[in-house]
Amino acid sequence: MKQRESLRIRNKETRATVPAGTLTSLANQKKLLLARRRKDLLIKKRQRLTDVIEEQDVLESHNSEAEVHIQADLTNNVVQPVEKQLQLNSTALKVNEQCEQNEQSGDESSEDVT
Repeated sequence: MKQRESLRIRNKETRATVPAGTLTSLANQKKLLLARRRKDLLIKKRQRLTDVIEEQDVLESHNSEAEVHIQADLTNNVVQPVEKQLQLNSTALKVNEQCEQNEQSGDESSEDVT
């Protein structure tokens, strides 16, 4: 047991002080390079995700403003045609009533003539 622990300690020490150019040194450099690349990729990925989240928040605020604007337009457009239709109907009723009254009075006058 003690030999294994001492080997582990020696291995840790030798990893830190491996002379440049040896195979162990190259393996360590490769591991460090891969670890740095992974770290850089993770940092970039995290940054992209935060950018996407920020863009989504901006788009959601624009969408909510647009929804409010569209809803306001729709309610105005729905209310105005209904009011216009009511006005048209009321004037049409008045015109129809006048026509009917004229026809009735015209019928009465034509009956008187014969």
